[in-house]
Amino acid sequence: MKALSGRRIAVTRTNAQAKNLGTILLAAGAVVDYIPLIDVTILPAGDTELRQHLTATPVHDWIVVTSANGARAILQAGGLNSNSRLATIGPAATRVLEVVADFQPHEMQASGLLAKFESGPGRLLLVQGNLADQTLNKGLEKLGWTVDRIVAYSTTLVTPSVDQCARIAGADAVALYSPSAVAALIASNATIPRVVVTVGATTLDACPRSWIVDQAPLPTDESVAALLIGKLSE
Repeated sequence: MKALSGRRIAVTRTNAQAKNLGTILLAAGAVVDYIPLIDVTILPAGDTELRQHLTATPVHDWIVVTSANGARAILQAGGLNSNSRLATIGPAATRVLEVVADFQPHEMQASGLLAKFESGPGRLLLVQGNLADQTLNKGLEKLGWTVDRIVAYSTTLVTPSVDQCARIAGADAVALYSPSAVAALIASNATIPRVVVTVGATTLDACPRSWIVDQAPLPTDESVAALLIGKLSE
């Protein structure tokens, strides 16, 4: 019998991002319920700015991408400038871009990147979403970099339907990848499954204290799947 046979798992990522985790869970025997709790839109102004910066002369010393959504924005804007080095926080962005990052911190979050990233001077292109705070931007400036920060995409909450709320409540587990997804789930008033798995410290921190939550050791679909298998086998 497969590890997740008969188990129903609600995956709350956007449809574009949910496929890889869904494939892993299906292979483990799970029934996967795709219920996106956020929507991501590439911003026209951000797309225009990205195109200008990606083709600018002189080129940026570094391009820093914090998420898969930022990577998709770069592809839509024409792709990476091969003369710039690439830094990412986790493997999701490099998977989308189909490249190997020149720098990726072992601790896959903004603080991990800032702790190990090289000092400037130089010019750096930072690609983020509308909900990103100034932590990474200001931290890179303190390291001596001139930062061109582009807000390339917008994240909005999606209100699940009554049927979707019932499906979440009936699931054995739910996977949450962002504080925005947590906020949407809280607003829905859906009953929370026994097992809640999150990605990243900020997502964990956004969860109410009344929830019993486990954070995946790494911000990867493989790590999420392994944690789900472990928790649902208990």
